[in-house]
Amino acid sequence: MPVTHSQDEARPPSGLAWSARLVWRRLGACHPILLCGGLLVAFLAFHIPIPFTDKAYDAHRVAISLVMALLLMGGYPRPARWILIVVTFLTAWGLAALVQSPRPVEGLAVLMTHLALLLVGWRTFASARTNPSLATRSWQAVAVVAAVVYAVRTGAAIVAGMHADQVLLREVFFGFANVRHFAQLTPLLLPVIASAAWPADGQVHRAWRQAAWAALVAWWMLVWLNGSSGAFYAIWIGLAITVAIAGWRRTGWLVKTTGIAFVAALAIIYLLDAITPLLRGVLESTAPGLSGRSWLWPHALSLINAQPWLGYGPGQFAYLVPTGPGHPHNLVLSFALDYGLIGLALVGLLFWRWFSPLRLAREVRALPEVQACWPVALIAAAFGGLAHATVSGVTVMPLSQLVLAVTLGLLAGSRRASPVPASGGGMVIRAGSTVVAIVLVASIAFSLPSSCGYEKADAACRYSPAFWGQYPSGAGEPLYDEGTR
Repeated sequence: MPVTHSQDEARPPSGLAWSARLVWRRLGACHPILLCGGLLVAFLAFHIPIPFTDKAYDAHRVAISLVMALLLMGGYPRPARWILIVVTFLTAWGLAALVQSPRPVEGLAVLMTHLALLLVGWRTFASARTNPSLATRSWQAVAVVAAVVYAVRTGAAIVAGMHADQVLLREVFFGFANVRHFAQLTPLLLPVIASAAWPADGQVHRAWRQAAWAALVAWWMLVWLNGSSGAFYAIWIGLAITVAIAGWRRTGWLVKTTGIAFVAALAIIYLLDAITPLLRGVLESTAPGLSGRSWLWPHALSLINAQPWLGYGPGQFAYLVPTGPGHPHNLVLSFALDYGLIGLALVGLLFWRWFSPLRLAREVRALPEVQACWPVALIAAAFGGLAHATVSGVTVMPLSQLVLAVTLGLLAGSRRASPVPASGGGMVIRAGSTVVAIVLVASIAFSLPSSCGYEKADAACRYSPAFWGQYPSGAGEPLYDEGTR
């Protein structure tokens, strides 16, 4: 007997509820990117009404940890067995080092943060592998919106300072306890913004391109005013590495866009400086120097030499030195101190497996030039961020950690499309990620009471976990202050 359908059943679906479900299905695979991106935009858009030298990074860390815990509750693609073995060994190695560490609770918070960042990157990878175009365009939108929002905020601060005949560096880069922490974001986001300003595939609306150009020039101005030579060189190093990997034909547009925006920003800076000398005062407040790295790096190497294999446990550097920043300002030294040389080798193995320049070159050069635009921008962002991490705290500060994890996840997944089941990880992966989420939130909560600002810093009161900020603490003269590079 034939099946008949009523007139209502034959009518195509419509209405607000159906449209919302459709949008959710299309964006559902990218919700890790949109959730992390929303957090980035919120931090850059809204002023936290608390003293930045006290609790700003506590607020950042708590919010980021809650978002990561939420993301950890979802499904995961099943990783290769060797990846599970390496990550499990690293976790056990870090826990073993924490047994003899001076602050195990704070160290546990750092260890769980590292695991959560790995899982967030893995979920981003799954989103990009399933729909690389939608995932990368979502992150591009996040980067442009964040850049425009923060450019408007800082521009308003500069104008207000000019009317008051005083422009202070802290007031220009408000939202960060240390103005250099803004610079940690620039190598990671500028190439992504440039991909919207001069899209190689030509699929960006004209108004969106104009907004991206304005944001790109404005952020180059902020890089110049910020005075972070590390971020400045890291951007160009990332571009140089990208040219070496992908070739000039696939990266020329990105280098040209970045260069044009830089020249335009420099011209505007000097034009404004001719009108008013106030901006010159901002530039002169950024004294050149190594910010104590000439002392930090030899001291970190001596600590590694004293305990090379096991390490001291995640986040313990600040508790091993009488005075100085909470981390060694170098990602290699930081991981060697946290997990020992064996752990550092395993981290290097994971990175080389996914981001070997030889593998990237082979895969990107095999793509048509139009399809290679997204991987090219992400390669420049990832290697620019890692270049900056060799002289800064990109891998240890809350916001830059999250942006780096999303960038690497996108780069790993956007090179070729292949659907990945969101719930293919099985009970073991789900249970493990849930445990990480619970322990992460709990360890962060237990660490917060001992967190304190620089004005209260003494032998009994340290940043906790110490990498929340990077102010000097303890006895002795500070190695550097906020105005140094």
